[in-house]
Amino acid sequence: MAIARIGLWRIIGANQRQNQNMHQVTSKTKINKTLPAVGTVLEREHGGETHRVTVLRDGFEYRQCKYKSLTKIATHITGTKWSGPRFFGLKS
Repeated sequence: MAIARIGLWRIIGANQRQNQNMHQVTSKTKINKTLPAVGTVLEREHGGETHRVTVLRDGFEYRQCKYKSLTKIATHITGTKWSGPRFFGLKS
């Protein structure tokens, strides 16, 4: 039985070079190169609602709350364990 992925997603982003110029990165800061630039808004439709997540320098913001991972947000939205990057269309 195949599971269909329901919903639409799109990425509304900031330019990567502009983002790098806007923020100083210390040697202790880890940069995850698989994630979009800081300021990017990830949008996913699920359960009849549009969910928007903003990429922050130190995590993510969803509905005015900060999260450390996309997976926590995806799990919160769906009620089941999901890969955050997969849920938001960053991985296939």
